[in-house]
Amino acid sequence: MIALHNVDRYLRSAVHTPFFLTVGDEEYEDAKRACEAAGFSVVPVSSYCRASDKRPDLDHLTNDLIRLDTKIVVVGLGEYLALCGRRDAYTHLLGLKDLNLPSGKAVLLLRGVTEIVQELVDRDPHRFEDRRVGFVGDGVSTLVVNVTSADTNSRAHEGVKALLVKLEAGARGDISGESAIRFDDSLLVGQSSTEPRDQKRTTENGKNKPSYDR
Repeated sequence: MIALHNVDRYLRSAVHTPFFLTVGDEEYEDAKRACEAAGFSVVPVSSYCRASDKRPDLDHLTNDLIRLDTKIVVVGLGEYLALCGRRDAYTHLLGLKDLNLPSGKAVLLLRGVTEIVQELVDRDPHRFEDRRVGFVGDGVSTLVVNVTSADTNSRAHEGVKALLVKLEAGARGDISGESAIRFDDSLLVGQSSTEPRDQKRTTENGKNKPSYDR
């Protein structure tokens, strides 16, 4: 199991912002288990979807973080933001970076957005440092998420919530889902269309990034 030294330091510190724990596919499940073993409650982003094919309510998540009085690890956020695209991912992570948590501690277990987190570090290296962010391994993700258009009246319609549940469980490689939501700017293939599911591209996120926490 991964030893999350930076997370331990975060817990002991007076830092009152979320901790960004950035991982790749190989490290995701071990990092999640290590957080659970350390007493963190797992909070899946999919739980903020108000219906099977509704986007997660990230404003609600943010409000819950502010009111937090315990320690949690949030899963699925990185993958969801990667589906939304670089601009949305950067904007939302930038807002969370300095979010004040008066009473609780929150680890954001982030997969698929390593390069964006590194950009945040590069822009604020003196304040956004290893008490607030950790990179486990090389951060590489080869997730290929194909979201095909769905008939909202079909019983087979899964929706974005089911897709997020798969990703939160550690799914890797080629993942398919159905949704009426379009993810045209996705970093994880980025198709949200009626194209056949065998038309796929492979992407890698976060090669050769510094590793602060092993």
